[in-house]
Order: sequence, then structure tokens, then C-alpha cells
Amino acid sequence: MKKYDFIDDCIFNVTPEFAEYLNDLDPEFRAKQIEILNRNEQIYKDAVRSSLEGIKKVWNGSEYDPEEEYFFMDFKDPVKGWIRNPLMTMGDIQFFFQNTSLTELMSYANMRITPERYLSELHQNIQLDGTKRGVGIAVNDSHLTEREFLFGEMYEFVHEDTTDVTSLSKDNEESFDEWEERVRVAKEKEEAEDF
Repeated sequence: MKKYDFIDDCIFNVTPEFAEYLNDLDPEFRAKQIEILNRNEQIYKDAVRSSLEGIKKVWNGSEYDPEEEYFFMDFKDPVKGWIRNPLMTMGDIQFFFQNTSLTELMSYANMRITPERYLSELHQNIQLDGTKRGVGIAVNDSHLTEREFLFGEMYEFVHEDTTDVTSLSKDNEESFDEWEERVRVAKEKEEAEDF
């Protein structure tokens, strides 16, 4: 393979064909591509290592930090379908927008960035009690979190496994009374920690 100066900057494997492709790019764009590919390669290597070592990782490949605020970004890609990215930091979201073309961003539909803290709360059910819409509407806690309601049980399990925080969703093995007591205790604990 012909030796290119930029090959030394690559931590990923570069085939001769891909080296030719990179060589043909504008130098500034090539550097950006190499940076992104190096980041992805490092995330992959770290994920493999973390899995073997039992380390809990978030979207960007770093270890979960309970002091960090995380977000869930989702959108509909016209080709790939729904894309769901849980446990992103604000820096991850900024990186995503800086490295995605405006044309590509404009092709996405229904993009949301939701705080994981909100998704961990119980979904609120509206009680239909005959009052006018929007006036005096009563709500009560669902037995599902917002995360499970919007994205399904798998994302709830992943969040619980990564954060080691027990979900407020009702477990199939517990009675409603047990679940209500567990939620009450969890909410009291959260309120006490907020002060």
C-alpha cells in the first residue's frame, strides 16, 4: 500500500482502497473524517473492553457518571427508520449537530431531545371525568415510566442496567400495593435529596 502521511493519524484499519478515497478528499474534510472515524473506532474498542470488564457505558463510550445530566435523542431517518440514542450528554448532542450536514438534519422527521430525568418519571394518565378538555383535568400515575411508554421496555431495561437505578415502572412480579409503596418511598427519597 502506498504510504500517505495521514495514515499515521488513523487508529482504525485503512485498506488501500480507503486510503485512496481519503487521499482524494479536501485536507480539511479528510481531517474531520479521520477524527470521526477515530472516535468511532475508540468507542468500539472501549465498548468491547468495557463489556469484558463489566463497565457501564453511555452513548459516547465513556463510563456512566451519575452526576452528569443525560438526554435521549430520537428522530426518524427517511432511510434507516427510527433512530434512538439514549444516554447522551449535552456535549454528545453538540458533537452530533456539528458533524451532521444541514441537508441530512433537514431530512430527519420528529426529532426530540428529552432529558433522561424526565423519561424516568411515571407517565401521567388523564382521567376522563366529563370535564371540558383542558379544564380541571385530573391525572394519575401510570404503571409505566415515560421512557417505557414512549420507547418500550427494552430501553427501560438498558437504562436500569446502565445506571443501576431501579425503574419506577411496575414490575410484573409485584402487586399494585407493593408497587405504589415502592414509588412512594422513591419519590420521598428524591424529594429529600433535592433539598
